[in-house]
Amino acid sequence: MKKILIFSIIIISSFNYSYSQDKPVDLINNLFYTSDSSFSIYQDKRISALVIKHIEANKQKKGMLGYRIQIYSGSGKQGRNDAQNIRKYFLVNHPDITTDIIYQEPNFKLRVGNFRTKAEGFKLYKKLLEKFPGCYFIIDENMQFPKLD
Repeated sequence: MKKILIFSIIIISSFNYSYSQDKPVDLINNLFYTSDSSFSIYQDKRISALVIKHIEANKQKKGMLGYRIQIYSGSGKQGRNDAQNIRKYFLVNHPDITTDIIYQEPNFKLRVGNFRTKAEGFKLYKKLLEKFPGCYFIIDENMQFPKLD
């Protein structure tokens, strides 16, 4: 049994070494496409149509599901002014975090951050509770795709 295990380890490590070169290796082509062999894939045309439909639906979303923190909600003209003032104060302390003032009749809401997980949002939420006592809750909504660096 030990001999089989040692032999397997040697074979696997030599296989990994042979494919760990600087240039990428297409394993599928190396395994299946040789000069004397080929294979075909047959699929229903409806599968291709569903994939195309799914891609188009994702293009129309213009965002992804994420989490934001709502730190203010108020109504009327005073609500709008308060939301703008709180936004300015927030941006002084956190210039790298995105902010949005959203109007959902009759309220103006200030939401901050773009988090992929609720746990990421919760870290900031705990910090904001001290400075913003009106920090309500973490909500899930569509957010803009993150910028790629």
